[in-house]
Amino acid sequence: MTIEIVNGWRFQSADFSVQASGKDTASGIVTLVRSPDDKTRWHDMPEELKDDDYGPPLYVVGHGMTLEKAITDANLKASLAKRIPGNMEYNVCVTCKASDGRAGNLINGECMNCYDTRMRGELVVHANLNRTEVELQRTFGILV
Repeated sequence: MTIEIVNGWRFQSADFSVQASGKDTASGIVTLVRSPDDKTRWHDMPEELKDDDYGPPLYVVGHGMTLEKAITDANLKASLAKRIPGNMEYNVCVTCKASDGRAGNLINGECMNCYDTRMRGELVVHANLNRTEVELQRTFGILV
């Protein structure tokens, strides 16, 4: 059986030692690391971006009762992980200044959070658009 790892990531390690010690209800973990090129780009990022909770991760960890399920979970997390800034240009919301992939699609220069907040007259935050606290404050500022 072959299990593919999502593009841009490599298998790093697996740990099912807690299960092996007899704890049947404990899940194992699989760790994926960025591909060599992305790993180099990650290390070249500014420290504040590496330390940012919303910054791109170097590693992702998947959990599961089997190796296959843990890899599937890690693959999902890797596919949703923020991209490393570099060769790609991202949209930037003119209102909240969300960038680096957090702005998503723009309407009249605004992300969906800012645009919908302005149109509805109430704060709208779409769950699929990660935001920093400062960006959320700027979106809220539309209503003030």
